[in-house]
Amino acid sequence: MQTIRYQLRPLLLLSLFTLLLLHSMTAQGAPAEQTPVAHGVTDRLIVQWHEDAGGGAQLAGALAAVAGVDLSYIRAFSEDTHIFGLHELRPHDEVELLAQRLREIPEVLLAEPDTLLFPAFEPNDPLYASAGWPLWAVEAESYGIELAGAWEVTKGDPSIVIAIVDTGALLTHEDLVGRHLASNPGYDLISDPARSGDGSGRDPDPSDLGDFVTSEETQSGQPLAGCAVSNSSWHGAHVAGIIGATANNGIGIAGINQRSPLLHVRVLGKCGGYISDIADGVRWAVGVNVHGLPLNPNPARVINMSLGGGGRCNRFLQEAIHEANRRGAVVVAAAGNENTSANNFQPANCAGTITVAAVARTGWRARYSNYGNFVALAAPGGDRSVDTLIASTINSGRTVPTSDSYGAYQGTSMAAPHVAGVVSLMLSVNPNLRTAEIMEILQQTATPFPLGSSCLDICGAGIVNARAAVREAEWRRYGTIALANLEPSSLDFGGQAVGSRSAAQLVTLRNDGWMPLIVSDLSFPATFSRHGGSCPSQLPFSLERDAQCSLGIVFSPTREGRHQGELLLTSNSVDNPVTVALRGTGQIAAASFSPDILSFGLQQVGTQSQPQQLMLTSSGTAPLELTEIVIEGDFVRTGGTCPTSFPANLAAGQQCSLELRFAPSTATRTRGLLSLNSNALLPPDAVMLFGGGSAPALGFAPLRLAFGSQRVGTSSPAQVLMLRNPGSAPLTIEELQLDGDFERVGGSCPDFLPAQLEPLARCDLWLRFRPRSGGAHEGSLRVMSDIPDGPYRVPLSGLGLASALTLAPSAIHFGGQELDQQSLTQTLRLSSSGELPLRIDALRLDHTAFERTGGSCPAEAALPATLEVGSDCTLDLRFSPTMTGSQRALLQISTNAPDSPSLVELSGVGTTTPTMSLQVEPHVLDFVARSDQTADLSQTLVISNVGLVPILLTDIELEGAAFELDTGACGPLPAQLDVAATCTITVSLSSNQPGNYQGLITIMSDEPEGPRNVVLSSTLRALQPGVLNLGNASISSDPRWITLNFDVVRSGGSEGHLMAYYSITGERQPDEGDLIVTMAPINLAAGETQQRIEVRLNQLSLIAVRDLVITLEGAQGIVAAQHRPLRIAMPRQGYEIFVPLIIR
Repeated sequence: MQTIRYQLRPLLLLSLFTLLLLHSMTAQGAPAEQTPVAHGVTDRLIVQWHEDAGGGAQLAGALAAVAGVDLSYIRAFSEDTHIFGLHELRPHDEVELLAQRLREIPEVLLAEPDTLLFPAFEPNDPLYASAGWPLWAVEAESYGIELAGAWEVTKGDPSIVIAIVDTGALLTHEDLVGRHLASNPGYDLISDPARSGDGSGRDPDPSDLGDFVTSEETQSGQPLAGCAVSNSSWHGAHVAGIIGATANNGIGIAGINQRSPLLHVRVLGKCGGYISDIADGVRWAVGVNVHGLPLNPNPARVINMSLGGGGRCNRFLQEAIHEANRRGAVVVAAAGNENTSANNFQPANCAGTITVAAVARTGWRARYSNYGNFVALAAPGGDRSVDTLIASTINSGRTVPTSDSYGAYQGTSMAAPHVAGVVSLMLSVNPNLRTAEIMEILQQTATPFPLGSSCLDICGAGIVNARAAVREAEWRRYGTIALANLEPSSLDFGGQAVGSRSAAQLVTLRNDGWMPLIVSDLSFPATFSRHGGSCPSQLPFSLERDAQCSLGIVFSPTREGRHQGELLLTSNSVDNPVTVALRGTGQIAAASFSPDILSFGLQQVGTQSQPQQLMLTSSGTAPLELTEIVIEGDFVRTGGTCPTSFPANLAAGQQCSLELRFAPSTATRTRGLLSLNSNALLPPDAVMLFGGGSAPALGFAPLRLAFGSQRVGTSSPAQVLMLRNPGSAPLTIEELQLDGDFERVGGSCPDFLPAQLEPLARCDLWLRFRPRSGGAHEGSLRVMSDIPDGPYRVPLSGLGLASALTLAPSAIHFGGQELDQQSLTQTLRLSSSGELPLRIDALRLDHTAFERTGGSCPAEAALPATLEVGSDCTLDLRFSPTMTGSQRALLQISTNAPDSPSLVELSGVGTTTPTMSLQVEPHVLDFVARSDQTADLSQTLVISNVGLVPILLTDIELEGAAFELDTGACGPLPAQLDVAATCTITVSLSSNQPGNYQGLITIMSDEPEGPRNVVLSSTLRALQPGVLNLGNASISSDPRWITLNFDVVRSGGSEGHLMAYYSITGERQPDEGDLIVTMAPINLAAGETQQRIEVRLNQLSLIAVRDLVITLEGAQGIVAAQHRPLRIAMPRQGYEIFVPLIIR
């Protein structure tokens, strides 16, 4: 490139506004706000001559001489216009000064700085993957462009070409592929190979190769010196996606125009683009012949320019825009992102453009957006400070393209394509519109800014409204006609059962014209009819502009097979008549079951059988509508694929399964049915279900075991208890529990439980009695099984035999006694109170002050000696102290009783003078009885003066509300008790309520040792009369009599008398009524646990009776809560049979 220096004379300095480029943060994370070059700089000039001035080099030299700077020739802009380069980037005002100097040259027609312009968008962080609000309808705090309403009119027209003058295209992006003309995707007009990045300058491939700038490029000198290092923005692809990304493809986003082709004009590259290239791009896009380029065969009707820079509108760019307008193209420009007046930014301030500001979702001005009187209206541009950004198509590569992606940007670059897309839809419905009229419609139909918006009065007429703008454009073309629109254009009712009516389907009638639509007639084929809908039922009726109503249509086939026809709507529509194709198929519903019989065999009552499967087939041509599946008898559905909730449908030919189980409730043969309620013309035959119920039973023999008497510590002979299962199903014995002094020692019943006893089988248990103490013993064998109302109990009893010694009193106090003097004799009674004779082996005293002086018991020398059961003997004892003070001794009595030896405490006090000594026997009174026995329950206290002087009894006090005191011979008090004298008092238990009671008797006297206390205690237990149940029933017959035997069994206690009633009812057929056969009382004496009842009934009184039912009745608590009546089937004549008990 040749460079010549000339001296230039000074020119007037013109002030230009600075230029700002803001990169967007894409999905790969580009840097935030950066300035690629200093504000308002360029290194080029555009110079137009009055006529051809010759070669470029010579022109460069001539101009350099005037301008006073080095100039180099770059290229021809047109035949009379050329572009010249400076040696370095200079501030815009300096270049404008140079241009003014050149304009003073007489041969120069026009000289302008070749300004660098840049994409008008802002960065974001982070990327929001979902932000479709710009296209939505207007709602509170959400100002979209109402695109859905515009799409109801048009989605674009293939004849309207949309040019995107930007960074180029991603032609193979998944959401943009196919959206350009296959033969003409656009053109690359970047003349500088360094900025283009493809090394070839201008070429017919508009692909965006990336506008990234590396640090090496910024240091390599012109043309990228001073540019900021940055990643690729994919700005042109982002703009293209907003305008025309493919919709309804299941991926990415939806563009505004779906049918008009996109024409990509690449003018911006690394570090922006020159106005000369941009002006050429505008001219080429609308079909103007550009120097050195082929003619564009597909001129654009809409041009989007999401780019800009500072300064007044460059006259070369202005002329290009005017030419576009003259050729019918509408130019949409971004207002810029400098948060200042758009009047100072181009091309926003160029005449013939529709300049667009950016608003946030809230309808307020985006914080970055330019504004002013050059702005025509606003559109969504996103504002990361208040809402989500604008999502569109980009590439994931940081430098060169790698893979398809999506990114969310903000900027007036994003606002402008929203308007450009809407303009393309307006031209699709009315291609005759020109820029001025389109401007008028856009401003007239714009959505007003919200109250208080920062956009009021500075962002144009409002926010673009696609629906209103497109409809207004359409009206200006079709404003004098009515236009009927029926949607959908066809209805297919599918299959419908003959004789039934389908659900209504709706057809929407809309007046897409501008004059009232008058509907005069509606006609239908024979099997189709109108049913419902919002359209008036009376004809004729009218619809105003944009009004709509619905027609409900139903299909009612009268035969099997195909039905078709047309709904014919007659009106004053420009398209008249309007039709909707109607189709449907008449079908017949039918059903069948397979198999038609299910037999489950025997199954135990209370359990479920293994499942069996039944298939239901919809065997007709119409769907089978199921309203109910009915199962009768002891059969249950437990699975399968057939519906469980109704109504439900089976398609023609479809099958489903039913899984059934048998769950018998009685031990009888059972029959059931499975049937279907549906829309089948001929209902299928019901499925027969069969099964037999079986039940186990539990029998004992005998009903109780009494082991008699057995010496304590030894084992009785074993007795046998038989368990049997008289039922028809296996009996599960889960556990056997023995309580009391009884044990199992063998038998054929299983040792390891649970175990089963098959029907009619039996096993034996060998039990024995091993008492651990004397007296009566009660126990039981409890059988836990799967029989209801268990466990069942077999009472066990036995008598433990042992010797026992009872001593009275249990301790002897001799009181005070003078030294070397003998006390009065006190007597100790030994009683043989056990079940065996008592053998007395030895008597031992461990203190010499106490001695035996006589009594009926054998002398020590005669021991051992025997006391027979119930007999007693006495020991006479005296106290002869040889020293003063309290003295104690133990009398040890060794016997053959299990608790031997028995001990008796002897005590006394040695004194030197006669003393008082009061003795009270016994020291403890213990009352143990049933609550019904307290009336005769009393005990006696003996008070004795065993001292040497009389004693004055002053008072006897009683504590304990459950006791009563009678002072008897000891009263009235005070009273004197002489030496060796005794008196008695009687203590009675006054309460008859079960429970434990305590009390205390205090005997006060003038004895120095103070009051004597006797402890009172009582345990009253409740009467345990038990409860009654029925069992072990049998029946027999002869020609005249029916003999019925059954047991009334008392369990849970046998105390007291129990009385109840039994009744026998004969059950007959329901229409004959039941028969009360007999009723009689039952009396069980105290201790009686069972009665065998026999009832003889005359055969003639039982005519038509099928079963006899025995019921117990009695006062509450007498009959067991779990008691159930016994049902016994009447026997056949001449046979005696056993019938298992069945709980009713």
